Amino acid sequence: MKNLSTLGLIVWMAVSTSCQKGEVLNPIKLTDQTSISTVVHDSTYYVYPDGYTATNAFMAPITLGVPVYLEAKNDLFSSFLRFVINLNFASTNSILDSHPQYLSPENVNTINIAVKSELYVTFVSQGASNKNTLAYYTYQTGKPPVSTSGGSDNGAMDKITYIFPNASLTPGNKIKLGIFSPGTSVSFVLISNGWTGNDVNITNEKFYSQDKLNPETTTSLKRHSVMLYDDIDQLFLIGFEDRNRQTGSSDNDFNDLVFYVSSNVKNSISNLNVVPVDNSRN
Repeated sequence: MKNLSTLGLIVWMAVSTSCQKGEVLNPIKLTDQTSISTVVHDSTYYVYPDGYTATNAFMAPITLGVPVYLEAKNDLFSSFLRFVINLNFASTNSILDSHPQYLSPENVNTINIAVKSELYVTFVSQGASNKNTLAYYTYQTGKPPVSTSGGSDNGAMDKITYIFPNASLTPGNKIKLGIFSPGTSVSFVLISNGWTGNDVNITNEKFYSQDKLNPETTTSLKRHSVMLYDDIDQLFLIGFEDRNRQTGSSDNDFNDLVFYVSSNVKNSISNLNVVPVDNSRN
């Protein structure tokens, strides 16, 4: 059996090789006096899905940023879904004008798992010139992170995993996030203009599903994602705003990146306090 000092080296190497190059790493600390159960979590790591790094995560040409871990079969959008996408995230409309109720802080905009299930994320559209990056993190429902860096020992997330390194894809492109247990919440991060052509620039401005983590100082402007429940297609439709809403550069249309989350188990994601999609044909 390897002693803990050797194991510490192995764990450090594993973390180093799976994290994005350029990240300042604080290796997992294991010493002869430290047990596995007391590992320190004092950093937030940005990673590709398990088994992938910037060197093997993409189809050729790499500059397009199309992941090799896409599902083999794209989703096909129903006519109803196409209708509600256009109605709720029209490129010419500000949400402030068309659906101001979507920005209420009481509206849930994180994925809360009620039944063990597989989660999928499907790309719908982009309405921005930025080459944005979409990523996610998880936490115990009701205990969200309160900081954006520093690991769980400092109230932040330990790991943020890329979904779409370059969210400029073909509508219907789909990725399996994995299997999630009840009591787990999944939140999203948009890294504004994060795709560099061969990797993700994690120093760029970030916007989160969690309002409190966003950079604006005015509370009413801190929301950057809108999540709507489509009970016909059994999915959660999400739109992101990719610019700071306090500096005057945002158009507030929340369609800079649109995607949806679905599951292999019906009703496995709670829709409590999630706004239903507007399907009015008036």
